[in-house]
Amino acid sequence: MKKWIIYIFSLGLGVSAFASIPKHKPGAFPEGEKLIYSKFLASFRKSDLTDMNKQKKLLEENYPTSVHLENAYYLTGAIEYQQDHLGEALRAFDKVVNTYPQSSRRSSALFAMGMTYKKLNLTKQAQAVFQRVVDNYPGSPESQRAWLESRIPGTTDKTTKTK
Repeated sequence: MKKWIIYIFSLGLGVSAFASIPKHKPGAFPEGEKLIYSKFLASFRKSDLTDMNKQKKLLEENYPTSVHLENAYYLTGAIEYQQDHLGEALRAFDKVVNTYPQSSRRSSALFAMGMTYKKLNLTKQAQAVFQRVVDNYPGSPESQRAWLESRIPGTTDKTTKTK
C-alpha cells in the first residue's frame, strides 16, 4: 500500500512537472533560434536585404536575448553599406555600438560607422568616430585601419563646401 501511495504521488509530481514546462511564446518561430540565424546567413550570402530583415525581425521578436542579434545587425549594416543605403547602414551599426557595448563586433561597427560617414563626405563625423576606435581599441585591426583612414586626404565635409 505504501508503495502505491509513493507511486501515485510521484506520478502526480511528474505530470505537474511536465505541465509547468514553459510553452513557446505565442506566435514563436517553431524552428528555433539557430535555424532563423542560419536562414539569415543564407540571405546575407545572397545579399538579400528583404529576407535578412525578415529573419532579423523574427530573431528579435522571438529570441530578444539571442547572442546572434548583434551579428545580425552588423551584417545588415554591411549589406546596407554595400548597396549604398547609408542611412540604414548607420542605424544598424549604431544599434550594435549602443545596444551591445560588450559585443565583439563593437569595434568593427564603430569603424564601419566612420567609413559610412566618410562615404557621405562627413569628414568631421568620420574623424571623430575613427578617433573613438583608436582610443577605445588600441592595437586592434580596426584601430590601425581607423588611424590610416583618418590620415588619407581627399574627402571634404559637405557642410564646408563652397560653390
